[in-house]
Amino acid sequence: MTVIRTFISKIKPGRMEDAMAQISKVRGAFLETGATHFVAYNVLSGPNFPGTTIHAVYENFTAFGEARAKLITHPDGGAAAFAADAPQELVRALIEEPVYRAGGDDDGKWIDQTNVRFAFVLHPSRGRANDLVRRASRLANTVVECGAITANLRRVTAGSDGPMFVFAGYHKSWAEFEATRSAVVESDVWTMISNSQDDVATRGVTLLSTKI
Repeated sequence: MTVIRTFISKIKPGRMEDAMAQISKVRGAFLETGATHFVAYNVLSGPNFPGTTIHAVYENFTAFGEARAKLITHPDGGAAAFAADAPQELVRALIEEPVYRAGGDDDGKWIDQTNVRFAFVLHPSRGRANDLVRRASRLANTVVECGAITANLRRVTAGSDGPMFVFAGYHKSWAEFEATRSAVVESDVWTMISNSQDDVATRGVTLLSTKI
């Protein structure tokens, strides 16, 4: 099972330039120590603005565990990335696993095409996680049909207060995001979800981000 290591950070006042420079070093650290893919986003909305989210992808938990041990001692990873004088303050660290993906490709090349990401957090109602996955999967298919590169649903396996999923759509440009969003809002699937009185989940924070 693929493992996704996610760090959500808030940039300290006056440290934007330093934070962007640090991301480049952190990217190298993760890839050198075993991550198969790495992507970082500049968060444009939400409680952690201005901030970043970084995501490192591993083949499985064994690969993640081996890489983590190496990352801790890497000069640009671990302690260095989250030191007291670092340009960003760590808000939350998550471990995620993919549940469903529409579009894209298996080897992650779609990450290189992505420039805009729209995501929101979902907290399933008690006993309704499977219903949430089915509904979110239909929405992911619709988002891709409407023009996104890919859309996916990830389950947070560690690092959250209670059950949590993250749904995200990925786009090549702002124009593509705008066109996709407009088409999704007019779709039958979105209308059904918006008008449903069957609360399978509570929607949390919504994030709009650009790739660094």
